[in-house]
Amino acid sequence: MRKQLLSILILTIVSGSISLTGEEFPDYAIANENAKVLSQFIHAARKNDRRTMAGLIHYPLRRHYPIPPVQNAGEMLQRFEHVFDRELINEIASSSINKNWSAVGWRGIMLNQGVIWAHYDGYLYVINNQSEFESKLQAHLIEEEKRQLHSSLKELLQPVLIARDNRRIIRIDGTKSGYRYTAWPADNKQSQKPELIIEGGSLDVLGTMRFHTYEFKSGSYLYVFEKETAQLLVFNGEKEVLSSKMHIVQPFRFIPGDFKNRFGNYRPIDF
Repeated sequence: MRKQLLSILILTIVSGSISLTGEEFPDYAIANENAKVLSQFIHAARKNDRRTMAGLIHYPLRRHYPIPPVQNAGEMLQRFEHVFDRELINEIASSSINKNWSAVGWRGIMLNQGVIWAHYDGYLYVINNQSEFESKLQAHLIEEEKRQLHSSLKELLQPVLIARDNRRIIRIDGTKSGYRYTAWPADNKQSQKPELIIEGGSLDVLGTMRFHTYEFKSGSYLYVFEKETAQLLVFNGEKEVLSSKMHIVQPFRFIPGDFKNRFGNYRPIDF
């Protein structure tokens, strides 16, 4: 019952209580205006015109955690080869709007099987491709993140997220036993001993909008974190004892400027 209520709450917040069944979607199509923007993007890829391509993206552009988002077009020009490898450039440049770009309901317009997504204004908002550089960068940053953690937390397969409010910092990690929830007081660092660790958590991916809800049980308590709304809920039995709107934070930031080494412009954030 609780999961059902949470699902309804999330869908109400985001979609204004409209039904998300496929049969009730209005008709979507690639109209002339957004086709012009996509054509610009394709043409720029053919000419290797990075400045134009960078200007046809909605920012911040999220990357694979814990790689920090690309904040603006200027930063994209510095990180361009990190995001757009030659294989992706070729896929874009050789694409045809009629053959390779498809309108997919409320999700927007996708290239081929979803390597890129654009809103209906034609501007990109998701790039799922991961270049060889970003793959190595991701592994490097995960190791850097592990080094900052308390010794009790070193064992993890994949970090998922960090969030905070005025009273606490939490992090969720993937481990061999499932997902792990860790919490500290807001003024502590993650190198300090946590006040709470819960192992063996689970993930539910809810609805057509694919909301990620993590659940962790500790005795009679259930901790629920809704990623898309950054909402932490805690229940004791059936009673809700905490509801907190949190802020998802990034463990690293990109520092513009000349690169001194391969990953030198990606620095940890002290929070």
